[in-house]
Amino acid sequence: MRKRNNLLGQKGFSLVELLIAMTLTLILMANGFHLLATQHHQYIIQDGIAEAQQNLRTGIDMMANEIRLAGYGVPAGSPKILTVEKEEIEFLANLNAGMTWLTERVQPGQMTISVGSGQDFQEGKRIYLCDAESCEQHTLAQDGISHSLTLKEPVKRMQPFGIGSRVNVVNQVRYYLNSKDPANRKLMREVDHGAVPLSEQVVGVAFDYLDRNGFVTAVPSDVRRVQIRFITTSSKAQSLSSPDPKDRHRILSTEVRLRNL
Repeated sequence: MRKRNNLLGQKGFSLVELLIAMTLTLILMANGFHLLATQHHQYIIQDGIAEAQQNLRTGIDMMANEIRLAGYGVPAGSPKILTVEKEEIEFLANLNAGMTWLTERVQPGQMTISVGSGQDFQEGKRIYLCDAESCEQHTLAQDGISHSLTLKEPVKRMQPFGIGSRVNVVNQVRYYLNSKDPANRKLMREVDHGAVPLSEQVVGVAFDYLDRNGFVTAVPSDVRRVQIRFITTSSKAQSLSSPDPKDRHRILSTEVRLRNL
């Protein structure tokens, strides 16, 4: 009986003390959740900035490098820049330095030509057959084989092309903004009529064209420099409550001098 009386006489927590402890615990938990939410928000912002920056750098670097090649491999007197629009540029260039040479003379009317190597020449590609006198444009009827190329149309020039004449690929390159999906506009890269998205979540791209004197021009043959302004955003932009574009957008500008014009 003594043992039972001792247990009944021990003190515990009152209801008021339990309520106070629970209230303090809830306050601490609320502060903890608020801190986690703030940190998560900052993580989303930083992750979005990194994503936008990556899209920006990838897009503008490739654009600048390829636009710089405009006219490379294109014969003198042939158009080199085809389109000069605010959100679109189109030009010709031998992007991968694809070139070979004739190993046998090519006569007028001939459609199969012998070359040093034809393995990297693909069906449908535009090529130029050139010697010191002139150049002639053709399209490949099929993929090249080890030492042969097949043309869609016969050679027209009356004077034969001699051994050693150059044969090089010229690509038709186009960069433009695809706005079909307003929530995710894309910078498109099109080479020889095959288009793929280069960057997504694009806010805008703008091309300005300058002549040799630095004046703005809309004449393709007068263009000597291209100024590019490129803006991307984060795919997480809609989840950010901040109205400040600095939390979502990244902007980069560059100027490209056309070396082959």
